[in-house]
Amino acid sequence: MVGKNIVLSGLPGSGKTTVGRLLAKELSWFFLDTDRLVEDLAGMTIPEIFEKYGEEKFREMETIAISKASKLKNAVISTGGGALTRRQNVKFLKENGIIVFLDASLDILFSRLENDASRPLLASGSLKEKKERLSLLYRERYELYRQTADLILKAGENPERIAENILKELYRRGLKKEKAILEDESLLVKTPSRNYRVKIGYKFFKRPLLEFLKEQTVSKAVIVTNPLLNQLACGDFLLSAKKEGLNVDAILIRDEEERKNPETLLEIFDKFASLNLDRDSVVVAIGGGVTGDMAGFAAATYMRGIRWIYVPTTLLAQVDASIGGKVAVNHGSFKNLIGAFHQPSLVVTDIGFLDVLPDEVYSDGMAEVVKSAVIDGDLFYFLEENASKVRERDPRAMLSMVASCLRLKSRIVQEDEHDRGMRMLLNLGHTFGHAVEAASGYKTTHGKAVSVGIVYETWLSCRLGYAQKEIEERIRELLKFFNLPVSLKEIGAFLKIQDLFEFMKADKKATFGKMRFALPFKIGDVKVVECFPEEVKSVMEKVEGETK
Repeated sequence: MVGKNIVLSGLPGSGKTTVGRLLAKELSWFFLDTDRLVEDLAGMTIPEIFEKYGEEKFREMETIAISKASKLKNAVISTGGGALTRRQNVKFLKENGIIVFLDASLDILFSRLENDASRPLLASGSLKEKKERLSLLYRERYELYRQTADLILKAGENPERIAENILKELYRRGLKKEKAILEDESLLVKTPSRNYRVKIGYKFFKRPLLEFLKEQTVSKAVIVTNPLLNQLACGDFLLSAKKEGLNVDAILIRDEEERKNPETLLEIFDKFASLNLDRDSVVVAIGGGVTGDMAGFAAATYMRGIRWIYVPTTLLAQVDASIGGKVAVNHGSFKNLIGAFHQPSLVVTDIGFLDVLPDEVYSDGMAEVVKSAVIDGDLFYFLEENASKVRERDPRAMLSMVASCLRLKSRIVQEDEHDRGMRMLLNLGHTFGHAVEAASGYKTTHGKAVSVGIVYETWLSCRLGYAQKEIEERIRELLKFFNLPVSLKEIGAFLKIQDLFEFMKADKKATFGKMRFALPFKIGDVKVVECFPEEVKSVMEKVEGETK
């Protein structure tokens, strides 16, 4: 279920990180320390940042980290000692969080920090001077912490007791602890190039990963992920792996779409080489579609191909990109121009990651779910009956939904690994959708573009006489319920059909001068249809005129 973050504030030494980890463990939530996130984003420690750039630059980096962290849901966030001195940080954290001030006395703070040399603002060779600096921070910030807090607790007791008291008060205020116990599922995907398992479950990803790395012949494993996920999940996994005696490292990348290019790929190759990866090594991609594409393509081409595992963490990646082995990078203005088919050795789909997704990222993924549901009628009926549970991220509803999408894609990929026949059904909404993305300069997210694409391609099917108007209305209403756009106007990119048409003519599915679309005839009945460009343009211009 969707809930607010628990944000811990307080002076250095108040126990935010220790208490935060205890809270996260009790709630089965992810934990994030914004100081550590700053370090991962910057690629250097906080003392190094202070020494090289000064405090003001550090504060700017901290605000970037907090802006990312505050968009999460259902997370426990520990903030740096001076984080709340910036109003913008307070605004970010309060938008989706409950701020808990851990109020520790000056004597307690000093007793915890007198031998701690990692705090730049307290750095001193003299204990007296260190205490004076801490006293100054205390006087400057104490009232600020009290004023910005939604809950204040004395932090003089042991951490376990503090965590217990925080939870007691938050439960009283309506916080609910998720008690879902869900059975894992397993699918076997069979393709000519490789057979592999897709493990599906809830808050379980460490277990199947560790089992694979222990049971298979693996000289070294390297995780490819982003700084945020490294803090939320990968750091703990690395500790578990090292306790098992496994040789595992991590590479952090920026996973924005504009960074999905050959330059980033070369950086990954350099890091693979510096870690001495060989043909018995395994790449573990933990992240969304961009991370999967980048890490998967790197694995496909490094030493002519090594094994890789995918742990998709966004809904979009879980239901679409995780099965099928399509991996690629963009080049110039061309999306996925350089790529390969390289099936993973294992996919671990943990819907627990969906708990923390920002609302807009979760909604984005629902476009691909609705696409799958139009192809698989049973899933469409499930969504109509359970729409509220899915939108509220009920674990059972999400698990059932994601598993249905994966079963559908598994069946299709097994029949058509290389996208030459049946697999084209999965392009429903994508001919228009990719054109929307390209025409907007990739400022429109994939999910929003596909949502509009599904509606426009359903309109096309209706106008060509293949589908009934009622189908169009049901699809549009379902997309709207999940806060997805159903027209170009709603995207706000000021695009017209003519803007899209030039990109659609260059679509890679086009053949012998004809456009190919996956069009819905009925719910549960989608067919690939070829159309002459002039026919499509004429029909869609009429549609555009009707929707103004």
